Amino acid sequence: MKILLLTYLILSSYTSVLAQNFKASDNIKRTTQDLYEKAQQALNPFDKIKYSNQALMTIMAQTDDAYLIANSELIIPILKFNAEACISYLSQSSQLDEDTKDGLFYSIERDTQTLFYFIKLNRKIEFLWNSLTVEDIYFIIGRAKYYAGIPYKDDLAKAGQKGINFLKQRQSNSVYHGNIQEDYDDYLTYYNERFGYYITYPSYLYIQGEGQNGAGKSFYSHDAQIKLSVGAYHNILNENATNLLATQKQDFIGDNHSIIYTFAKDNKVIVSGYTPQGRIYYQKSVICTLYSSIYKEKVNIITTAYVEYPSTEKVKGDEIIKLFNKFPYNR
Repeated sequence: MKILLLTYLILSSYTSVLAQNFKASDNIKRTTQDLYEKAQQALNPFDKIKYSNQALMTIMAQTDDAYLIANSELIIPILKFNAEACISYLSQSSQLDEDTKDGLFYSIERDTQTLFYFIKLNRKIEFLWNSLTVEDIYFIIGRAKYYAGIPYKDDLAKAGQKGINFLKQRQSNSVYHGNIQEDYDDYLTYYNERFGYYITYPSYLYIQGEGQNGAGKSFYSHDAQIKLSVGAYHNILNENATNLLATQKQDFIGDNHSIIYTFAKDNKVIVSGYTPQGRIYYQKSVICTLYSSIYKEKVNIITTAYVEYPSTEKVKGDEIIKLFNKFPYNR
């Protein structure tokens, strides 16, 4: 009798827990749907992002795979909606600050990673996600990179006809996105507004960020084997090429870099050699006066472009060095 009573109490308790879980699950879904409807009805682009993001956080907090699978029909449309809303806002990139752009792109990356996760689940479980394809995801991330000023062609090439159409449209227009000018199919040009210099670089390099003072940027290949950096500072000491070279040689030697070649003439300084790890480096500095769109006047500066790469990437590295020929000018 005691065993039967204990079994009854356990079963009753378990049934009660299940009922509470189902009720909690229904409440989560209802809250999520309400937020998603708010997002769809919102007229303000920021509200579309805010409410769809809140909807995602509400339902995705339930991290159990079975729960996510059971609610995939609700989750997937919200993910795609949120990503599209972020891309729409990101398309105004010339009016957005870097922190806002980074936040939008982070949200899109999160959405696309989750969509890829569902694609992987779908390969294991024949379910009902026929509307979601790998091409859709690459189309989302490719356009996001386009508006964020990040190399985007590889992703759009995987996006099927949608990606092809987008690339064709892009090639028919000369556009600026922020301070990234897209001039060529294989090259991009970065313009620094504070100091007025330009650097043209291969489109396979990804922008990694800009210093807080707006002096320059860093660029990396996808595998981080090739590193390009560019920057500038006010030439308040009125340095010439000779003493600038002396200073740079001292810095490189202090960092245990070997120096194979140097050049200093007129306003140009070049130093190249090998890092302690045996990687090739090449640096070009130019003393010049350029117009600053920030200061609204010409400024006397020293601007430097630096590239570093392993010997296995010498072909690509040499290509970048050739692009240094016109640095810091646009043409």
